[in-house]
Amino acid sequence: MKKRNNPTIGVRTSLRTIRQSFGPALVALTLSLTPTAQADNNWTGTAGDGLWTSAGNWSLGIVPAPGQGNMFINNQTLGTTVTLNSTASFNGDIFGPEWGMTLNISGGSFTNLGFVFAPIGTVLNPSVINVSGGGVMQVGELLLGDNWWFNTAPGANLNITGNSTVQARGWTWIGGKISLDSGTLDIGGSVNLNAGGQNNAHVDIETGTWIVRGANISASVATWILNGQLTAYDGGGTINVDTTTLPGGTIITAIVPEPSSLGLLAIGGLLVARRLRRSSS
Repeated sequence: MKKRNNPTIGVRTSLRTIRQSFGPALVALTLSLTPTAQADNNWTGTAGDGLWTSAGNWSLGIVPAPGQGNMFINNQTLGTTVTLNSTASFNGDIFGPEWGMTLNISGGSFTNLGFVFAPIGTVLNPSVINVSGGGVMQVGELLLGDNWWFNTAPGANLNITGNSTVQARGWTWIGGKISLDSGTLDIGGSVNLNAGGQNNAHVDIETGTWIVRGANISASVATWILNGQLTAYDGGGTINVDTTTLPGGTIITAIVPEPSSLGLLAIGGLLVARRLRRSSS
């Protein structure tokens, strides 16, 4: 798929490249020479409770808020899980969770007014974002394990449950896995799926609704279904595509499997369980 041009990519890409190539020290020097640069507020986990709202868990010693720089969530020294269960906002770019860390938005509300929200990880050790309990996560561009500057770490999973909402004001790049069990995935732009060619991208929908406001992606949806990259009820149901309710956009939902199909799925689950028990004995 064609990648979107953006006039701010050059600056953001150069800083990311510097960080990857030469380390945090040179990034800090680069930012210090930029008059408008603001200090990053990165996760440290020092408070030891895993809570977003604990000031001691952040490098600036304060809870992330508008007016700070960017954020990196990749420090695993004192735990790999970050939990937000209240209201928070931040206006810098967010690089994380990274390298197997987990971000839980449990009934809370998180608004990122920055440009990108970019979790990455490996396929064997994916980073995970869980939005549950009616939680809300709103970001700029949602770059799930894939983006235009670093697309070789597709291990990033997004789980939406409990009638929760994930909203991206811009585009969404999917290199990892999305499980839309219930609630809404609302995309303001369009979607790039498996743009980096890592073949780990997969979206499964159950009772949730996937809204793509910026494009009629019905042709892409047909290809994703054919490739097994978009499924309903883990392959037991069918995908429904609506391009009329939202002019110029696409609404994707899942149709519940027929009772006979549910029975077959249950039998298949029992067989798998028996095999697992035998293999572990």
